Amino acid sequence: MRGYSKHAVILSLPSRPEYISIARMSVATMGNLAHMNIDEIEDLKVAISEACTNALRYGCTKDDHYEVAMDLRDGGLSIEVTDTGEGFDVDRIKAPRLGEQVGGYGIFLIQSLMDDMRIDSVLGEGTSVKLFKRPELYNGINEPAFEGRG
Repeated sequence: MRGYSKHAVILSLPSRPEYISIARMSVATMGNLAHMNIDEIEDLKVAISEACTNALRYGCTKDDHYEVAMDLRDGGLSIEVTDTGEGFDVDRIKAPRLGEQVGGYGIFLIQSLMDDMRIDSVLGEGTSVKLFKRPELYNGINEPAFEGRG
């Protein structure tokens, strides 16, 4: 998601679970600026929570930071959660077996809530989870709600 617009917000968060709430509040604000309704904003909050939890669980040591970048673009909200952990083979992700396992639903939950999701991971370098959501009532406006107000 490099090449951010003038509306980008980039957070560097400590790898501790209590900081996920900062990402949740920030993505809710960005969703509002992207003209999303309350249900869409709740979807964003769940998706960012899952993506950050995965970064903490699989990509960070306790002394690391991870990055959350949010940008209003293409009539919606682009989100990227990046860690500098060990990375993994994305092709090994398997659909969870409903009712047969306790965890492992996060990526599939994110996919169901977002319009687009991509995972880029390089062994030894880290992982980037890229998300995109456009408001249901998208009307071609690509500027935040406050744009143009004096």
